[in-house]
Amino acid sequence: MEDDRAGSESYIQIQSDQVQSRLYSANSTIVKDQIHLYKRRWYVLVVFGLFSATQNMVWNSWGPISTTSEEAFGWDDSTIAWMSNWGPISFVLSGLFFPWLLQVKGLRFSVVVSMAFVTVGTWLRIISVDPDFMTYLIHLGQFLNGLAGPIGMASVSKISVTWFHPEERVTATAIGTSLGSLGAALSFVAGPYFVSSQLPAKTFPQTIVIRDIPQDRYLTVAQLRNSTLREAAVYRQQEQDVIWQYLFYEFLWSGILMGVILIQFPSTPPKPPGRSAVAEREEYWTGMRAIWRNVPFLTIAFTYAISIGVLSVWGSVLNINLSTIGISQEFSGQIGFHATWISCIASLVVGRFADRCGGKMKSLIVLLYVSASFVFVGFLFALYSETFSSTAVICLTVIAGSTFLSASTPLLYELACEMVYPIEEATPNGLMAFFTNVAGIVFLGVFSFPNVGTMWMNWTLVLAVIVCIPLTMTLNVTYRRMDLERLDQGARSKVI
Repeated sequence: MEDDRAGSESYIQIQSDQVQSRLYSANSTIVKDQIHLYKRRWYVLVVFGLFSATQNMVWNSWGPISTTSEEAFGWDDSTIAWMSNWGPISFVLSGLFFPWLLQVKGLRFSVVVSMAFVTVGTWLRIISVDPDFMTYLIHLGQFLNGLAGPIGMASVSKISVTWFHPEERVTATAIGTSLGSLGAALSFVAGPYFVSSQLPAKTFPQTIVIRDIPQDRYLTVAQLRNSTLREAAVYRQQEQDVIWQYLFYEFLWSGILMGVILIQFPSTPPKPPGRSAVAEREEYWTGMRAIWRNVPFLTIAFTYAISIGVLSVWGSVLNINLSTIGISQEFSGQIGFHATWISCIASLVVGRFADRCGGKMKSLIVLLYVSASFVFVGFLFALYSETFSSTAVICLTVIAGSTFLSASTPLLYELACEMVYPIEEATPNGLMAFFTNVAGIVFLGVFSFPNVGTMWMNWTLVLAVIVCIPLTMTLNVTYRRMDLERLDQGARSKVI
């Protein structure tokens, strides 16, 4: 293992030295005299963030409205889990292909193809109103939406290095990841708003299990004479109608954003924003082989996968989790929404601080993980303790723990790129996202076992965070891209 580690680091160092030599010779004039920052970089970042947000919003459509969906379509918790699980499954199937596509075809082509998957996926979910057939189409739509995940998750560091000054990169990555997370946050409030709030009050006994009631048109004569069953069947039809409307709104927004991307979304600026932006990168498959020998990167990838990966899918089924302690679908959505947008703000603050204090990313990651572990242990304790098991404690611990952990995302992305440079940025980020989705498949797959309950979810999250702390503390960090940019600290980017 030590020989492999030494060999991989030596290989990457040689490649980095070669890149630096080429930059100082043939390309030194270009780098010093033609470095520019374009104001349109913010447009590119925001549009990409909206694409990522839309993909996340569609992926997380069902968890926040799981109670209503189960009633409307006769689903159970395992069906809701599989709706979320299609994202990780399709990612694993395509996660190594799309980073290659990004390197070969460029940012614009990759984003257009990925956004097309999202648009077609949302269209499939609304082309039928028959509940049984609609269920199959929803599964297919969720799968297609998941195919957009590799570009949505793996491209943000590519955008930051291609469009942004070295002192803005962590901030740009934080903005990109935060905008993507806001899509999931929006689903926590949009789902309950467009679905639950549009339904009339139930006028039949709460003991009636709506999902066991046949469709209105399938009621027998005897059932039609039973006013309670008839009212329940009509209510179930109303639930299906409001869900269809919600899915239509998601399709409409996806189509609008697809049009914006087709009209204007450039791959690269005319002139680079820094030295490393124009440095040669390894060919994708060569870099992929080398990255598997890079032990520090694999440590980062494992840390990201088992912590952020578990947190993401844990949050997607938060309603199922909290419903066992009497918290409603609407309030669970509010908790998820606030946890996500506060996490986005924290990511921006941490990212900007990391840009200002270059070389401190490892320390920040350790601090965030230690803080998250304490908070999530408190959440677990609140679930078991009658004294501290209040809604306020549950709410605060979920929000605080998610904030601390999610704020590490841009740091882990950028640190991985630093460690493997001059390998293309999409390669390490894509592989990290690939591992994350594998963790998500395993986590959500547990719901397939009957009577599995929900407490295992919380123990898994706590242990996943704690395990990552010693791994990160022992990490040997090198900042390859940052060192290259510091070779010419006098060259500043001109803003156009």
